Amino acid sequence: MTITTPNTNTDMIVLGRPTLIKGARSVKEANAIDAMLLRLRSYQNDRHLGSLCIGLTSCRARSGVSTLASSSALRASLLGMGKVLLVDGDMLHPVAHRNFGLSREPGLADFLSTGGDVTDFIQKSKDRDLDVLSAGSAEFEDIGFATNALQSLFADLRTRYQTIFVDIPSFDSVGNSFFMATQLDGLLMVLDPRLTRERESQQFIHFLAENKVEVIGGIMNRYQSVLPKWIRRWV
Repeated sequence: MTITTPNTNTDMIVLGRPTLIKGARSVKEANAIDAMLLRLRSYQNDRHLGSLCIGLTSCRARSGVSTLASSSALRASLLGMGKVLLVDGDMLHPVAHRNFGLSREPGLADFLSTGGDVTDFIQKSKDRDLDVLSAGSAEFEDIGFATNALQSLFADLRTRYQTIFVDIPSFDSVGNSFFMATQLDGLLMVLDPRLTRERESQQFIHFLAENKVEVIGGIMNRYQSVLPKWIRRWV
C-alpha cells in the first residue's frame, strides 16, 4: 500500500491497535516497527545524516501518534540506533512521560519559556540509551513557538543524540505543529482509516510538500481486515 506525494510513492507500514511495545509482549507490532526503523536507517545513510530527527504526526487527533512515537523510540534504543531521544511536542495532550513512568515537568514547554541548558530538562528512562524530553508544565499559549528557538534547540539536540523522535500534535488541533515539523529531517504520517479519508490525507501531504516538509513514510494504525482469518491466509 502506498500514499502518494508530489515527488514519489511513500511506503506504508500497516499496524493493528496501538500498544506501547515493551520486550516481546507485542511481537507482530514490534516486527512492523523494526522494519520501519530499518528503512529510516537506510534513509539516514542515503542522505549522509549525522543524526536522524523524525516527527510523527497525523491530520486527525486520536490516531495513535503518541503511542507509536514512544514505541518507535523504545525499539530504536533496543536495536542499537545510538543514543535516542523522544520529544513530546503535544503539550495539550502529553503522554510520553506516563508511558515511561517519568514526570511531565520540567520539559519542552519549560525550556522554551525560560531557556538554559536543555540537559536540565531531559529525563532518563529505565532504558540506558533512551532519554525523554517531556511536554513540560508551561501553558502552551504562553510559548508562541518561536522558530529561532526551535532551530537552536534541535541543532543542539542533534549534537547529543543519534536518533530523535518527535511526537507532533495533529495538524487539526494545534496550528504550531507546522513550525515544529520544519525543523526535522522528515515526517511519518500516522493514518487511522476510521478517522481519515484518502482525499484528506493526500491534501495534507501535498500541503506539507509545498512548504518543503518531507513526508518519508506512513503508518496505517488500528487497521482491521474485514476478511475472515481463513480467507486472509490465501490472500
